[in-house]
Amino acid sequence: LDTLLALQTVDDPAIEPYTRERFADELGIFRTWFAEGLLEVAWPESLAAETFDRLIEATQAQPRCCVHRDFHCRNLMYRPDGRIGVVDFQDALAGPAAYDLASLLRDCYY
Repeated sequence: LDTLLALQTVDDPAIEPYTRERFADELGIFRTWFAEGLLEVAWPESLAAETFDRLIEATQAQPRCCVHRDFHCRNLMYRPDGRIGVVDFQDALAGPAAYDLASLLRDCYY
């Protein structure tokens, strides 16, 4: 958590914002590939739009900070000095503060 907090303090104009449009695109991919493709669950457009709008609004209401967007056990490295190193920053954006915390606490590989 200390490593995550340090990451969240990074403030650089080169880190692009996690826009509403990008989040909406990613939710669309989730719907197409996972819900409908893998689970074979039809999701009516009206329900998807309402659900996604609520999710997007929830992210916009959070404080903004640097988010790694892939913050999980396979991208965290134990260093000989006892600190934690982080790799794989290519998808980092300025977005909702809870994003990486949720990824860490609900780690998809653990």
